[in-house]
Amino acid sequence: MQLMTLVVFMLLIIDGFAADTNDMTSAKILRNTNLANLVVWSYWWPVIIISAIFFGRIWCMVCPMELLTSLAARIGLKSKPNRFVRSGWIITLFYILILFVGIHTLSIHRVPFRMSIYLLILLTSTVIVGLVFRRNTFCAYICHVGHLLGLYARLAPFGWSTGDMSICRNCKDHPCTAGVNAYIFQGCSCGVNLYPAHIEDNTNCLLCGQCVKSCDRNNPGIEGRSNLG
Repeated sequence: MQLMTLVVFMLLIIDGFAADTNDMTSAKILRNTNLANLVVWSYWWPVIIISAIFFGRIWCMVCPMELLTSLAARIGLKSKPNRFVRSGWIITLFYILILFVGIHTLSIHRVPFRMSIYLLILLTSTVIVGLVFRRNTFCAYICHVGHLLGLYARLAPFGWSTGDMSICRNCKDHPCTAGVNAYIFQGCSCGVNLYPAHIEDNTNCLLCGQCVKSCDRNNPGIEGRSNLG
């Protein structure tokens, strides 16, 4: 699914590059007629927010950025993110730049060409972060979309948890969190350092399902909010 969304992502970038204007009257028309702009701002944004309210960060499950940053981390430096990266200031700066520079100054929500540049910068930064830091550092501490979805996900009636706590308590090797499994392609340990038995809300879980693949008893899964924690 991530490969499919990556292909769609690249097609949207290409389509956006085909339409450019400095005339804001024309830009308002492009806002509703260019396919790339229409998909990103009129459909994608509302859909991922609504889905987060009901199902948590389910977009992260199919997000191409998670795929790219994970693949880059496999061959990268695997550095531990420092205190500044973990502080959340980068996410705040992202929001400020997008709001005041991207939207209010450059109108990336109306001019497809500029939107494509924004998406390309986002893609490039995802790969760079993956090459420098540990797996899923981008998803956990830098991605502004994921952070926003995490806030809405707190309202979700369902979340990721464990079916039988005794199974986790009796587990000896904890493959869902073991560092030795961090960079295998399937059944890897959690990229955002969550232990399924301790998840109490939907804020940070990417719903990637890797913990299910790593657990030989398939204990992690979707639970009702009343069962979380």
